[in-house]
Amino acid sequence: MINKFIIFTFLSISILFLNGCEQKVQTPTETNTKEAKTKIQEEFIEIGQFSDGAKLYNEELRKDCKISGYSLARKKSKEQWEEIAKNGKFAETIKEICPEVTFNNIWTPDIYEYLYKNAISSILLHSK
Repeated sequence: MINKFIIFTFLSISILFLNGCEQKVQTPTETNTKEAKTKIQEEFIEIGQFSDGAKLYNEELRKDCKISGYSLARKKSKEQWEEIAKNGKFAETIKEICPEVTFNNIWTPDIYEYLYKNAISSILLHSK
């Protein structure tokens, strides 16, 4: 029994060694940092839930914002909301539209989904 354990351990370590389990350390450069931030922001805006965003808006923001979530979403196009979220300016934009709102950044993914799905398409926005 012990022999099997020793052999299994040895094989596991050998496989890890042969597959290159060593870590490569990269020095951060400005380009790498910007790419990493962009990737994080792109991933960040994808994880929200529409239903959670609607609930959060109605419970936390609607009273201070004094407009419905649908009306807030229609202040920008889908493309504008997407750009705002990718640039990390989501909380600032909400504060510009609703100055009395206290916005918590952890709400961004869900509120973003809610506003994005209710926003007007840029095609419709430009045709008016």
